Amino acid sequence: MSFPYATAESGSTNAGRRSLLHEVGRGLLSSLYCDYVNKSIESRNRTTVLSFESMITKASAGVGLVFSGIVADSFDILFLWSFSALVLLISIIWFYGSSKKNNSSL
Repeated sequence: MSFPYATAESGSTNAGRRSLLHEVGRGLLSSLYCDYVNKSIESRNRTTVLSFESMITKASAGVGLVFSGIVADSFDILFLWSFSALVLLISIIWFYGSSKKNNSSL
């Protein structure tokens, strides 16, 4: 498995660590979010809510890609990876905290 910007040519293992943190954060956020949503939605409304959520997620991903491109062009790709990792870390903490409040068994 290779990570962006962690090649021997660039000599930047720090960038590899940042991209790894970003990818791990994405995996954790996805799991925590699915658990939170499924426990928060009544069974009879779950299909509609999850379908709407999927539509919003896809639209947000498109906007996020455009935003990421602008940030990467304006600043630096390493800044973008670091910023993304920070946003994901904050999101994970928020979802985990919300999940704990809603379900004391976590």
